[in-house]
Amino acid sequence: MKKSRFAIFSGILLSVFLVLSCSNSSGGSDDNGNNDSQNKQYFTVTFDAGSLGYFDYNTSLTKKEVKVEKGKVCSEEKPIITSNNNYSYIYEYEYYCKKGDSVPFDFSTSITENIILEAKYGIKVANNLNINTKFDGTKFEISLSHPSSYYNIDNFNYHIIVVDTSTNQQIFEKEGPIYRCNYSSIEVTNLTHASKYLIKVESIYGEEHSKSLEETAYPAKSTKVLLLMYLDGDNDLNNPIFLDINEIEYGLSKLSAEQQKDLTVLALWDGWIGDGKKTYYGGSASRLIQLGADEGELYSNSILTEAAQTLSDKTIDLSDKVDWLANGEVDMSDKNTLKNFLTFAKSIYYTSKTDNIILTFSNHGAGPRSATVAKTVKSFNDKDISYNDLYRQRAICIDESTGKGTLLKTSEISSVLTEVGYSGYKNQIGLIIEDVCLGGSIEEAYELKDNTSYYLSSPNNAPDTGMDYTTLISAIKENILEASFENVLTVANKVCRKYVEDYSITEDDWKSVYENFIESNGINEAELSDSDISSIKALLSVHDPYLCTISLFTTSSLNGVKDALNKVVDEILQNGNIKCKNYFYDQTTNSITNSPSESTIEISRHFMLLENSLRPYDDFSSTLIQYRGNFSWLYDLGSSLIRMYQVANNENWTTLTNYLEQLAEKLDEAIDFAWRDGYGQPTYNSDILSCKGKPGWLPSDILYVFYGITISGETVKYTVDGNTITFIDGEYPSWYTELKFGQDCKWNDLLKYWFGSN
Repeated sequence: MKKSRFAIFSGILLSVFLVLSCSNSSGGSDDNGNNDSQNKQYFTVTFDAGSLGYFDYNTSLTKKEVKVEKGKVCSEEKPIITSNNNYSYIYEYEYYCKKGDSVPFDFSTSITENIILEAKYGIKVANNLNINTKFDGTKFEISLSHPSSYYNIDNFNYHIIVVDTSTNQQIFEKEGPIYRCNYSSIEVTNLTHASKYLIKVESIYGEEHSKSLEETAYPAKSTKVLLLMYLDGDNDLNNPIFLDINEIEYGLSKLSAEQQKDLTVLALWDGWIGDGKKTYYGGSASRLIQLGADEGELYSNSILTEAAQTLSDKTIDLSDKVDWLANGEVDMSDKNTLKNFLTFAKSIYYTSKTDNIILTFSNHGAGPRSATVAKTVKSFNDKDISYNDLYRQRAICIDESTGKGTLLKTSEISSVLTEVGYSGYKNQIGLIIEDVCLGGSIEEAYELKDNTSYYLSSPNNAPDTGMDYTTLISAIKENILEASFENVLTVANKVCRKYVEDYSITEDDWKSVYENFIESNGINEAELSDSDISSIKALLSVHDPYLCTISLFTTSSLNGVKDALNKVVDEILQNGNIKCKNYFYDQTTNSITNSPSESTIEISRHFMLLENSLRPYDDFSSTLIQYRGNFSWLYDLGSSLIRMYQVANNENWTTLTNYLEQLAEKLDEAIDFAWRDGYGQPTYNSDILSCKGKPGWLPSDILYVFYGITISGETVKYTVDGNTITFIDGEYPSWYTELKFGQDCKWNDLLKYWFGSN
């Protein structure tokens, strides 16, 4: 049945009515709003580019409308500067403001109404500002560069002013056309070295000025050699560190006036007290000083003279030149302090090549640390210092005045040096000296391998008087300032040899050590043969943990050591589970034997290698521990590898012996100088022993041959019963992979396998 026309028309009206009803029920809209099929409310944001800009290349439209949902934010539509009248070279878009308003529009604002945004323009801010500071410390040059099109623009000038930030006084002003800035630099003279200056540059077109481009700069002083000293005397080492400063001053007095210009020494010293003329021991204040010459002798009949207790009049205090030293105290264990020091030094001193930069650290060296129990101790000024497991890396520089007991991690030193720009083949520092205890480890040297060409430190505990810095200055004079071929390696070697001269124990000292050992152990010397006496003295020499050591490394060779050690570890892990043919463990005597019996059991190569090379405390072990770290055992790497070689050789494990011999060669390449004191002659001396002249590294007639670079083992654990301390098995050092060597070398895998991952 067909519907009538009236019925169809009525249906259409009803549909329209329903649509309108649904629309109204959604809330409707006001005069500013717009709706869509999803019943959302929108507003219009109109962007007006004005007379200087447009939005579309093809249409040159100066206005653009954008629909924005209510409550949402609007994206910024940046205009294109028109090329008319060179506007694109003169002006730049700065911001939008709502029509009738001068306040910049905030594009994080929610849109709740229709708005018009008008673009605002300003004169282009100067770019490519170059401030050349590398002169004599009293001037710098300012230059700018802009597109050549600027030369054709009339009435376009630059306004340059220079302000001394210490006084906030304007010391220089110049205004002129662009071409004068492009083709020649503007020289600013009569500046004060190490003072910071603010350079402001404005672009000017007619009467309009751009925003100011501002940069700070220091007038730098060119120097051939830069010696930087990070001296943490905020503890019981302040007195010897102050003596080091005076050794530098005395060494400088032996240079000519021209040489003193070519060698600059900047020190950040925490431990100062006094009036600036005479400085007294035991302070905790911090000073930034450029050291000057002092001709006064340091000793008179082995007694320190007045000159050794006074800063030179030629030493310049630069502390007021930096804001990070405003309160007269810094935390030397904070990496930001090191960063501030190095950044400032780089700003005010210029060397043509970083090879001639030497960086020294003086303080306590903490070795590898992995404390698990908090420990509170008294500092030299009776402050309580707490140590806890924050210190899970190699570390130096304990700053006790902070009350926190924190240390400067080796990894932080490396990261700061890299951040400042001292990293990579062409930007490495020539030499880093850590005048601290326990610094001569492969972990420490490897951490700094990308930051320095050579690294010098002591693998063992170091004397509190440290290195001879007068010798350092003398060596710089002879091998760089006066040399036709500059050689920082020779400088470092001479420092090492003076260290040997200063700290070799005398025959009388050794006699006293021997006699004390005989008496304390109830040994009747009359019953000893000459051979017995020599053996006792030799063993005392090897076992004494306080004998002085010094080592010097070529850091570029450490990758070769790491790669060779990786081969050794791979071989041990792959074939270490094989049972030994020539070694057995006697359960009755708790010792290793070469003869099987009813009381012996078989042992694996793994067990034998571990007990013979990395177990310093077992009675049946002949392994010799040379150094003890604070929280982890430290082994002389050469000594441990020789012990491994003996096991592998006796077991006919030729693959391992071959890899160990390759590693010996790589160690010889990496270690430039190594020495450890000993009875009658050094326990080792790299001038005498070298793996290159085999049987050198593995001589059959010399049991104790060492190389002078330590490596970490397990954590140190022990039990205490009254006055008796008994060492027990430790654990895998969980902090190890925080260091680059732990990440790159498979020694970490061997430690984890032998000592567990917990």
